[in-house]
Amino acid sequence: MKVKFNRDAFQEALNLVTSIVPSRTPKPILQCIKITAADNAVSVCATDLEVGITYSIAQVEVVKDGEIVVPADKLAAIVRESSDEVIEVEASDATIKIKGADSNFTIYGHEPSQYPAVQGFEDQAGDRKS
Repeated sequence: MKVKFNRDAFQEALNLVTSIVPSRTPKPILQCIKITAADNAVSVCATDLEVGITYSIAQVEVVKDGEIVVPADKLAAIVRESSDEVIEVEASDATIKIKGADSNFTIYGHEPSQYPAVQGFEDQAGDRKS
């Protein structure tokens, strides 16, 4: 996966999504967020297994489709402290590289297939009983 984000739009998404990431949990993967890039759109999701959120980011350039699971606190801190207008996120295997004009970070993530599913509103519509 390789995506170029507008920093302000990315930070807005992270601020909202990380608000439900649990600070303490017996499952470390729940302290992460899942970023999915496909068809020139990016969605960021998080869950604590009771509440889930998926946020779509419009101001992106998807260079290569894919998905990553990355520790929410580390990614949010890097984006928050960045002064760059564009942030590039590139993932290969379990390594995530975050680049700006004058910065370069490498953090380790998790296998995306291990992340729990986050249901959307359209997924729950069929579950409703009259």
